[in-house]
Amino acid sequence: MRPWHTTGGINLVLSGGGSIAGRITIKGTRSPARGVCVVAVSAKQQDGGSAVTGQSGYYRISALNTGLYHISVQTSEGCEQGTENLAPAGLRTTVRVTAGHVTSGINASVGLGGSISGKVSAAGGGPVPGACIEAFPLQRGQAVYGTTSRYGTYLLNGLAPGRYKVRLGNPSCSHGPVGLAELWFDGAGSSATATAVSVRAGHTRTGVSVALPLDGTITGTVTGPGSKPLTGICVSAVPVARYASTVYAVTSKGSYELPDLPLGRYRVEFQSGCGATGWATQWWDGARSSATAKAIKVRSDTVINGVNAVMAAASG
Repeated sequence: MRPWHTTGGINLVLSGGGSIAGRITIKGTRSPARGVCVVAVSAKQQDGGSAVTGQSGYYRISALNTGLYHISVQTSEGCEQGTENLAPAGLRTTVRVTAGHVTSGINASVGLGGSISGKVSAAGGGPVPGACIEAFPLQRGQAVYGTTSRYGTYLLNGLAPGRYKVRLGNPSCSHGPVGLAELWFDGAGSSATATAVSVRAGHTRTGVSVALPLDGTITGTVTGPGSKPLTGICVSAVPVARYASTVYAVTSKGSYELPDLPLGRYRVEFQSGCGATGWATQWWDGARSSATAKAIKVRSDTVINGVNAVMAAASG
C-alpha cells in the first residue's frame, strides 16, 4: 500500500441472518400475551436473540445464525410489560433457522402465573428498601428476581406454579443498607434448610418475610518483633465459599476490624502493601498459605475477637 493512494476492490458480502416469528397467546382465552419476552438460544449455547410481543401477541427474532434454537417465553420482572400475571413457558421442540429466511408459525401459549409477596425488615423492625429477592424453583425453570420497595415490601410476579426456595437480602445484588446478613425463608442460613414456598396459578403466596440480622465481624491485632504495633498491614477475609466476596481492612496502630461479613467461613490473610513494607505474608493462625490456614466460622450479629498476627520480616 502506497501513501495517498486508494486501494480498491476490498469487498465483503454480508449474509443476512435468519428470523423466527410467531404469536404468543394466553391459555384458555387465546387472547394475545402482550409485552412478554420470547428468547431464542442456540442448541450449543453460543448465540441467540430475543424479542418482545406486540399488542397482538406477535413477535419476530432477527439476525440469527443458521442452526437449531431452543425457544422460551419469559414473563418475570423486566420482560413482561403487560397487565396479566403470566407464567413462563418453553417449547418442547427445537427450531431450525436458516440465514436469509424466516421460520414462521413458532407459536406458544402461556398460562396464568402465581406470585410471592412479603416484607424485608432489619432486626430492629425498620424496613429494608432495595433488598434483593430471589425465588429459585425446585422444578425445572429459571429463578425470578426482584427488589423491595422503599417500605421493604416486594411482589414477585410471573412464577410458574410449583415450589420455590426464596433468598432475601443477597448483598451481591442488593441496593439497600450494608451490614445486614442474607437469609432464606423461613429464617434459614442456607438453601438446604430453607422452607419451600408453594405457588399456585392466579394466586399470591403472602407472608414470605424475614427480619435480617446484622453481619458478623472479625477483629484483631497485628504486631512485629517486640510486640510493636504495626500500621499499614493489609488484612483480608477470604471466603471459603466460591463466588462470595473478599472483605479488606488496613491496620492502624496495630488494630484492624473486618465488618459486614456475611454468614460463612473465612481465612484471614496478613500482608504488606497498605503502607507498611518488608513483612512476610502469612495467614491466620501463623500459616504460610491459604491451603494450610485455619478457617474461621462467622455467624450473624457476632464479633470474633483475637484473630491476631505477629509479622516476620520478609526474606531476601
